[in-house]
Amino acid sequence: MGKIIELFYKVMGDEKMINIFDVANYFIYRSVNDNECICNERLTHLKLQKLCFYAQAWSLVWNNKELFNGEFQAWVHGPVNVDLYRRYSHKCAEPIEELMNTFNLNLFDEKERYVLNMIWDNYGQYTAKILERMTHQEEPWKATRGDLPASARSEKVICNESIKRYYSQFS
Repeated sequence: MGKIIELFYKVMGDEKMINIFDVANYFIYRSVNDNECICNERLTHLKLQKLCFYAQAWSLVWNNKELFNGEFQAWVHGPVNVDLYRRYSHKCAEPIEELMNTFNLNLFDEKERYVLNMIWDNYGQYTAKILERMTHQEEPWKATRGDLPASARSEKVICNESIKRYYSQFS
């Protein structure tokens, strides 16, 4: 959905609009503020991409709706949201520790917080490279890439239907 339409809905109060940056802020906030380090790696751009992908996937399964409006493409290193990539690609493997704006946990309803907490608690313990390997073994990314060579560039979109279908079998 375009920025103008999102602004319209926010002004009109029709529906709150969560975007991928709100979800990213949640994971950044947890990474910086949790007392115990879940793994020996700070939150990097690669890891943030994978956490956001899994949050979207499990929201489709558990809540039967997208957590945020946005798609993931089947890139070489796993699912990537282009908007998030544009925001953080300059970080490379540096830790991401600064929020994009003021973070408000109340932006998320109870079901959305459940998804985010479950993703952080279950996937946040893994390094970016392990998460990358996990997505490479899972059908939505593999099927979208098809027969592309491992190092081939791709902008093919991983469709939400295939994401939901695949992860539903584990719910």
